[in-house]
Amino acid sequence: MENSNGIKYYLSKETYMSDFAPAYKQFALDLKSVFQTSIVLPFQFPVKNNTAISIPVSDRKIFTAIFRDAEELLQIKFPLKYKNYDTIKTKITVVEMNLLFENAVHEYSNIETSSNFDLVMDSLNIILSSYRVLYGDEKIYRLMTEMITIPCDFRYSNINDWDVGTIKGIFTYNPKKEAEILDNTKIERFLEYIPVFRNRNNPYPILEEYLIDARRFMLSGMFDWCIISAQTHIEGLLRTIYRQIKLNNVSNIVELEKKLEEVSFSDLIKKEMPSILGGNWNLDNDKNTVGIWYQKCYQIRNRIVHAGYRPSNIEAEAAYIGAQDMRLFVYNRLKSKSKYHPIFAGLLKL
Repeated sequence: MENSNGIKYYLSKETYMSDFAPAYKQFALDLKSVFQTSIVLPFQFPVKNNTAISIPVSDRKIFTAIFRDAEELLQIKFPLKYKNYDTIKTKITVVEMNLLFENAVHEYSNIETSSNFDLVMDSLNIILSSYRVLYGDEKIYRLMTEMITIPCDFRYSNINDWDVGTIKGIFTYNPKKEAEILDNTKIERFLEYIPVFRNRNNPYPILEEYLIDARRFMLSGMFDWCIISAQTHIEGLLRTIYRQIKLNNVSNIVELEKKLEEVSFSDLIKKEMPSILGGNWNLDNDKNTVGIWYQKCYQIRNRIVHAGYRPSNIEAEAAYIGAQDMRLFVYNRLKSKSKYHPIFAGLLKL
């Protein structure tokens, strides 16, 4: 069977017993079925064609990545003659991802298939990061499912009989879509917004960029920077609110600025902001917005910055959502308190 990249799966009925089964013996597992899929890497991975790397996975599974050489034609178009173009051949790497189980294939739901795909992507990232760190190759980076923009095929097969009981399918995680063209109303709002951002009189649009960057980092597989950027957005937002409220009520700005710098972020979220904005600021409650942000974003960010922790794509997604929800919570609290702090009425456009 050929995959969506026009290359036959290497791990198959013809190669399993001779090329793979002997190596799998070291894992002492009774392997009975395999989930297979493949993607085109956004970079060339510098290993020999058909290099296979196997690592154990939790829950008694084995992951095998097989790196295949391929070529694609890159079109070089000229702006003034868009119908004319040159083509050059470029080297690409197709990676076949195999997840082997101890149970036989019967039926798999879409949720299970999605979970298996996430698992092979996490396993692939372990391999990519190992090479990247060992050789300091910045061109290689971790991947996330949302970076995949072309359809991926998959199949489940029982190892004892590759032609019987096979489940096949195609799924697309993040297909490319045409941009929605702005209507005149949105264009006018966009043009009005440019001076606000350019003059930097309003600090909030600048802080918004950190949250947008967080999403961009996540889509690029930079999960640690996603969390750092998301937390920078929240910390900057809260400190800006605190600073503006305090500066609005004093005459000695220089002395106050010095005091503001001495306020720790811990005191800010535990003492200052609850009294200023109100609402539930219980950091230990993992059911409320503030508690979720604190545990999923703030604490993970501290582990990254202070201990060199490497977060997973799942942790990055949770941190991003936590920061996004925290942002909305803070803005809603500002709305409710705007009559007590008029300075925010002209700054927040939600």
